[in-house]
Amino acid sequence: MAENPQHLPSRHAPPNTPRPRYAYGVVLSLLSAGLLWWLTGAYAATGARQNPEVLPEAGPLIQHIREQGHITVGVRAYRRPSPDPEARPEPDEYDLALARALAHRLQVELRTVPQAPDSDGLIAVDVDPVDLLLGLAGDDGTGSMVVRSAASSALPRGDVVVLARPAQQSLSPKLALAGRTVCAAQGSPYALPATQAYDVQIKWLPSTIAALSAFSAFECDGLLADADLLDRLQSAPDWAYYRRLPTALRPAFADQATLHSGDARDAQAVQTLLAEWSASDDGQAHRQQRLSLQAFEATQLQPGSYCH
Repeated sequence: MAENPQHLPSRHAPPNTPRPRYAYGVVLSLLSAGLLWWLTGAYAATGARQNPEVLPEAGPLIQHIREQGHITVGVRAYRRPSPDPEARPEPDEYDLALARALAHRLQVELRTVPQAPDSDGLIAVDVDPVDLLLGLAGDDGTGSMVVRSAASSALPRGDVVVLARPAQQSLSPKLALAGRTVCAAQGSPYALPATQAYDVQIKWLPSTIAALSAFSAFECDGLLADADLLDRLQSAPDWAYYRRLPTALRPAFADQATLHSGDARDAQAVQTLLAEWSASDDGQAHRQQRLSLQAFEATQLQPGSYCH
């Protein structure tokens, strides 16, 4: 701020000319006020980045979660590649990170319930013991609701990999995939677009690494996966035997969850939370971490490995 020259002594005044004491007080006051304004503004901006949106009006589910002081979240759990057929399922790290973000946003404690594959080899959509289940969508007959956040253009597309057969090299993806069975992870955002665009049949597996293992064992005709993951896998020597089809499927959603109960207000609130997570630096960082983990686990697949 420019200072008023009328309140300052002349620079040409004799050395013994008394200087107004109140000028120093004015300057100090202005500096203090400016510093306070800057700190307050910086704090407010930081707070806004951490909580970019105020939650919409809470419905009965969110109200119940806040009243009890904790949220119980179901997270996917599955086996990692291991020579041990009795290896225990481990929770999905991405789901755990998202669950922590939800609890933090609602300012409640977090309790997680790992949801492991059942005797059929799939993770059941069971929201009875939880407030919401991450990653999976379905109706268990209890009045549950499915909520999804919109996919941004920054999310990778989905591609399909098939066995490279000379007779099919010239076929378009449409002809190469029509009526074929492709392996995909439960909760894949590319599954619905693939069925709609290419008339494929989905063979569900509990995880991406399980889908890759099943495809490698010829349990399906193709593998449906994140294009960024396939970019990494294609550098492996044995991938010379596969053909990648440029389907470039847009993901149907970014994240999804099944709510135990609630109404439209709860659905809107959770959708807002999922959208915040998808757009946040934290959410994007954990997507990359999941991608790196999947690529690493693919290198651990050996004959005799169990992961589903």
